[in-house]
Amino acid sequence: ALQRELHAQRWFLVGAGALGCEYIKGLALMGVGTSGAGTTREVADDDGAAAKTVPADDGKRGVVFVTDMDTIEVSNLNRQFLFRAEN
Repeated sequence: ALQRELHAQRWFLVGAGALGCEYIKGLALMGVGTSGAGTTREVADDDGAAAKTVPADDGKRGVVFVTDMDTIEVSNLNRQFLFRAEN
């Protein structure tokens, strides 16, 4: 039940710098906002015969939005695992 609630949550994260990258990683590891991203469950047909796979989100779509209007500094790349020198 708790995991299903985490999957269906909607988050807006401001900042993808050193701390933001760690928050993004933590949210992803907890499964926050991942409903509709391959999570499924088995349900029986109306007659109770065969089971079928359906999305596990029950109509609730979770998502994590991330925004950061800053520029990437090469000196900070060691703390920002989402970015490389090419960015």
